Amino acid sequence: MTQPQQRRSLSKVDSGNLFRHPAKRTRTALTYLAVATMGTDAERAAYRRGVNRAHAQVHSAPDSPVTYDAIAAAPARRFHRFVTTGFLPPHFRAEMHLTWTSADQRRFDALLRGVGAVVRLSPGPLRRFPCNLCLWDLRRRLRTGRRPF
Repeated sequence: MTQPQQRRSLSKVDSGNLFRHPAKRTRTALTYLAVATMGTDAERAAYRRGVNRAHAQVHSAPDSPVTYDAIAAAPARRFHRFVTTGFLPPHFRAEMHLTWTSADQRRFDALLRGVGAVVRLSPGPLRRFPCNLCLWDLRRRLRTGRRPF
C-alpha cells in the first residue's frame, strides 16, 4: 500500500498558511476553542469579527483546483473514527451501518475511564491548558487594541 501524497495548500493568503505559520495556526485554532468554551460574549463577538475579516480574503479563482486532504495521518483518523463511533447511540450506529462490537465497547469504556482519571487528578489550570493560555493571549490582544490573531 502506498502512502497518500501530501499536498500543500495552494492558498494565496499567506498569513493563514498552515505550512508557513504553523505556530500561528495552532494558536488561532486553540484560541477559537478557548473563546467558544470559556470566553465572554464580547470576546466571542470580537473573535468572530476577526475570523470573518480573515475569511473574507479567502476565495478561489475560476481555475483553482478544489481539493481536500486531511492533515491527520491514517492512525489518527482511525482513532477519531473509533471515538466518534463510540459516542454515538447504538441505534444511530446501526442506521449508519457502523460496526461496533462488544470488544470495541470495552476498549471505548476503558479509554474514557483512563481519560476521566487523568482529568480528575490534574490540577485545574493544567486541565484547562492550553485553552487558558490562548484565552489570556486573546484578552491581552483585545486590551491592547491588537487584532485577535
